[in-house]
Amino acid sequence: MSQLKKYLEQAVADQASDIFLVSGAPVSEKKEGHLKPIDNIRLLPPDTKELISELYKLADRSMDSYLSTGDDDFSFTISGLARFRVNAYKQRNSLAAVIRIVSFDIPNWEDLHIPPQVMKLANTTHGMILFTGTAGSGKTTTLTRLIAALKNDLKIGVMEADIDSDVDAKTIAATGAKAIQLHTGGMCHLDASMTRQGLEELGTDDLDLAILENVGNLV
Repeated sequence: MSQLKKYLEQAVADQASDIFLVSGAPVSEKKEGHLKPIDNIRLLPPDTKELISELYKLADRSMDSYLSTGDDDFSFTISGLARFRVNAYKQRNSLAAVIRIVSFDIPNWEDLHIPPQVMKLANTTHGMILFTGTAGSGKTTTLTRLIAALKNDLKIGVMEADIDSDVDAKTIAATGAKAIQLHTGGMCHLDASMTRQGLEELGTDDLDLAILENVGNLV
């Protein structure tokens, strides 16, 4: 078993949200907002390069664009373990990456410490509800729990926007809701045309609720 896969398995077992691969620091995981090392060995630039090369092999993806531009976003799945969403970047002339862990299992909303007031939004019958937050703050996870609370009463469709990854769309689809993926082609936002095309693909005639996630700056 590769060293990278051992780190991934350890972080999943620890119920961590993210793994950090940065030169000058040990491989670390984030759990409940706190960082802690998985290993005691500080990574050197050749170490991060080797680990990130393994990430690309797991994703069956070329590193050419990443090495050229210094930034890349992609995802992959390890059967029986979890889905993983990766932001690879360059830092001080060395390779680095943050790996988001997306569990196959959706926890109960109470275990996620979602306030009851948020879950009561599922009873809203008119208007627009806007969820905002920084990356990793739990927007998609909250959405999955709201869908779970509503899916027996409403027909729900979700448009998931992302630069390249389809991890969130797969997570939403696992709830039983209809989900489609909108790739923004390198941009971090949707425009009105993309949204209209997404609605046409989703098909709203037989839906009670349509959800657009990862709007970014809608222009």
